Amino acid sequence: MPTVYESKPVEIVIQRSRFIGQAFYFPSEQGLADHLEAMAMQFPKATHYTWAYRIDPGQKRASDAGEPQGTAGAPMLHVLEHAGWESTLVVVIRYFGGIKLGRGGLVHAYQETARLALQHVTPAKLVWARPVTLELDYAEYARREPLLRTSLQDMTVTFGSRVTVNGWVSADDPPENVRHALDFKTVGDPMPRRFPIA
Repeated sequence: MPTVYESKPVEIVIQRSRFIGQAFYFPSEQGLADHLEAMAMQFPKATHYTWAYRIDPGQKRASDAGEPQGTAGAPMLHVLEHAGWESTLVVVIRYFGGIKLGRGGLVHAYQETARLALQHVTPAKLVWARPVTLELDYAEYARREPLLRTSLQDMTVTFGSRVTVNGWVSADDPPENVRHALDFKTVGDPMPRRFPIA
């Protein structure tokens, strides 16, 4: 199931009303107020700040934020569910343009803005992975670099008196296998991690 790696706001105008949407990585409900506050600061004095999130099939919510019931949050949630997005929040704000859109027009506007916001993200896959660290001398790093680049996700390398390599390996591999195969200095506990989908 996809989630969000990076995103930016998108905007559409429908009968003079501005709809601005953005999708966010959203692994738990605790960040909701922060995302809404950030959108309100970036886009002040909007008429409505609507949202929908889906963490997994059992954890999902939506808000019409003052729009007629069922015309904003639920249609946005439907977009998330239909495309299978997880750990994802979509916020759509509206600057009222003076023309009422009616229930059908609002449903269409909010769904279309949510869909557009999701089309303009860098998607990611959410996997369980272990953080790993390895320290090598320069000659050993040069010899093992090809194996490390194919074995690690999000690999970073720091050059000092020795070479320090940090990255992530699949949590499906038992830590003793990972440590033995690549001789890592440390292997951390599994945790959810986002990797961009190419």
